[in-house]
Amino acid sequence: MTTILAGRLPALFLSCGLVSVAASAMAQDAPAHGPAAQVQRQVAVLQSNPNGVSRDCLDALAEVHKTQDTISAEEDRSKDPDLDVARDVLETDLETAVQSCRADTTSICDKAGADPKLAKACAALDQSEADPKADQD
Repeated sequence: MTTILAGRLPALFLSCGLVSVAASAMAQDAPAHGPAAQVQRQVAVLQSNPNGVSRDCLDALAEVHKTQDTISAEEDRSKDPDLDVARDVLETDLETAVQSCRADTTSICDKAGADPKLAKACAALDQSEADPKADQD
């Protein structure tokens, strides 16, 4: 039973939480570029093969999610002085996730077959990595 759960953990994790991670980070006045946008593009690729995602990538994405939850809780408490610090931590977590997931997304894209959705996600990822200025704030 543990082996089955361990094999499904990446798939469950990606499908349940990570789509909202990048989307919610972007919804907070984030521009259409930068680390939040890059993570969103990476998640689009990673969803095509959740079992091909490394533990480092999953851990980095979990940190992004945890920091996003902290920010949401602090926003609910009004003008908490720790909110700016939490936003800085989120930015760092997003940059870490981009670095941690880069090898996984590259591997998935290199092995991509004829799936048009994956091809589109990989093209968007390739375009953003080819133009580093597009992902800087």
